[in-house]
Amino acid sequence: MKIVFFTDTYLPNVDGVVSSIVETRKTLEGLGHTVSIMSSGSTLDAKANPDGNVCYFKSVPFIPYPSYKVAIFPFGAPSAARRFSPQLLHCHALATMGLAALHTKGELGLPSVATFHTLVTDATHYISSSRHVRSITERAIWAYLKWFFPSFDVATCPSRFAQSRLASHGIKATVVPNGVDTDFFIPLKRKNPAAAGLRGKKVALYVGRVVREKNLELLIGAAKILSRESKDAAILICGKGPALHYYMGQVQRLGLSGVVKFMGYVPRNRIVGLYNSADCFVQPSKFETQGLSVLEALSCGIPACVLEGFATSEAVVDRENGFLFEDRPQSAAQAIIEALDCKNPSRVSKAARHSALQFSSKKCAKKLLEVYGQAIMLHKR
Repeated sequence: MKIVFFTDTYLPNVDGVVSSIVETRKTLEGLGHTVSIMSSGSTLDAKANPDGNVCYFKSVPFIPYPSYKVAIFPFGAPSAARRFSPQLLHCHALATMGLAALHTKGELGLPSVATFHTLVTDATHYISSSRHVRSITERAIWAYLKWFFPSFDVATCPSRFAQSRLASHGIKATVVPNGVDTDFFIPLKRKNPAAAGLRGKKVALYVGRVVREKNLELLIGAAKILSRESKDAAILICGKGPALHYYMGQVQRLGLSGVVKFMGYVPRNRIVGLYNSADCFVQPSKFETQGLSVLEALSCGIPACVLEGFATSEAVVDRENGFLFEDRPQSAAQAIIEALDCKNPSRVSKAARHSALQFSSKKCAKKLLEVYGQAIMLHKR
């Protein structure tokens, strides 16, 4: 099958959406399908990623978060897509590339799938600091999503949590998890990340964008408690983003520089070693629709500490392959301490690895192909 993906962000950008698209594309192509990409981008992006099956559309930076771009009138998309002779369109976008996907599916008469990847309604702080303006913006976004997703043959999302959020606004979606490459993310012999100044420490690792919506205040609040209750515990934050200097300043002001370390962006060729260097993984975010970094850590046999009742907790069974905590620093700190002081780390590690295998790229791609079949059948009606 020839499939065309539409996305608002792609390589060389790296985030959860891009990672899921790249992994899905790789797996589908490994199963004999062809995937082309339509994305916002720039000439520099095209030079950095000279892939003949990727088409970048002229864009402008999203001012509050300049590494993200918004395509300017990408309505030449049907012509660009036509040269790949697609049989199905899969939209991963919500902004102008999402509108281009709608235009393309209509022009080419393609069966279509749209995936809800990001809780954009929870990121209105990029638009305004005013609560009133954020509230109006959130309502407007939900109204747009209620119009947007039913325009496709099938809508999907990666977790029951996301499905429930959509359903509460009258949007029906099928759960198709994003897969993780369990042949790449594997358990290794662990070593403490001495390069970050943490030799001899028990390390709780965070990997992801460093942004306000990831709830890193909770992690820093937990670090204050760890500094008193667990002298050999440390938190390592790996990633970049517009809030990096804000959080670094907060850590310094609180006198936590010996407990919380920032490592910046870690490239893919070092990420497996990084996961394996940690004693546990921690994800405080309420923003995730699934949480790929949690699955990557579990796949490496690293127990995950995550917020109870949110998307990331769907892959974690408390005290079996990880630890659940409430949205309170004391609760988060207690979960991290339990993970770091685990009495049977081998058992927990094996359970972590086993749970990640349920989300292998191939298993998730096969579920997606079933949805593609449903979209084709619905389109024919």
